[in-house]
Amino acid sequence: MSSETASKVAVTEMPLEGIAAYWLSLRKVMGNKVSAKVAREEAERTDETYIKYVLTSAFNGLSDEQFLRLARSKAETVLRSLRHRYGMISEALLSMSAGENPRKSLMRMSAYFPSTRIPEDRISKMALEMVRKARDGGVQGFTVTIDDSTPADQLLVKLMFYVFWLRHEGSHDFASLSESSRSIFFREGISMLGDGFDRSFIKTCLDLRRNGLVEDAALKLKMTAELARGLREGMSYDELFALGQAFMP
Repeated sequence: MSSETASKVAVTEMPLEGIAAYWLSLRKVMGNKVSAKVAREEAERTDETYIKYVLTSAFNGLSDEQFLRLARSKAETVLRSLRHRYGMISEALLSMSAGENPRKSLMRMSAYFPSTRIPEDRISKMALEMVRKARDGGVQGFTVTIDDSTPADQLLVKLMFYVFWLRHEGSHDFASLSESSRSIFFREGISMLGDGFDRSFIKTCLDLRRNGLVEDAALKLKMTAELARGLREGMSYDELFALGQAFMP
C-alpha cells in the first residue's frame, strides 16, 4: 500500500478528447477497412471494462440496434456501480465530518455493495493495520489511493483507513495520504474536510458533484458506444472526428 501502482484509467475518468483520440487511433490502425481482427486484438489488450465490452460486441455480427441496446445495458451497469461507489465515498466523508463511530460508517458503506464477501471485522482489522503501518513508518511516501474504478471491497477497506485515521490521528496528514487519489469526488471531499466546512454544506456539495459526475460519465459511455458503431460502419477518419466533436461542449 505504501507504494501503490496507479490502476488503469476507466473510460468514465477520461476526458472527452481522450475518448475521441482513442477511437480515431483505431481508425488509423484499421486504415480504410473494417477489421474485426484489430478490434479483437485491442479488446484483449485493454483492461478498461466498458471499452473491452464494446469492442467485443461491436464486431461480432450484431445489428446496430442490437449492439446499441447491449451497450446501453452495459452502460447502465457501469453507472449504477459508479453511483454506489460515490455513495460509499460520500458516507465515509460525511462520517468523518461528523466524527461518528467508525462502525456506523462501515455499516452504511457496506449497504451499497451487499455482496461484498469480506467480513466486517476483517475490514476493520485490515484498515487499522494500514493505519498502524502509516503511523509507525511515517506518512511520507505512504499513500492510500482512491479511484472511482477501485473494486468495491478494496474501496471499502481504503475508505475505512481514512475513517480510522481521522479518529485516531487527526486530519493533519490527509493531504499527503490522499495525494495519489484520482477520484475528483474524494479529493474535493477531503479538501472540504481540511477547510473545516460543516457537515450539511459538505453533503450539499457532494450531492451536486455526484450528480454532475454521473451525468458526465453517462455522456462518455454514450460517446464510446457511438464511436464504436461509427468505426464498425466504416466511417472515415474525418467522419469519425466529426462524430466525436458532436459530444464536445
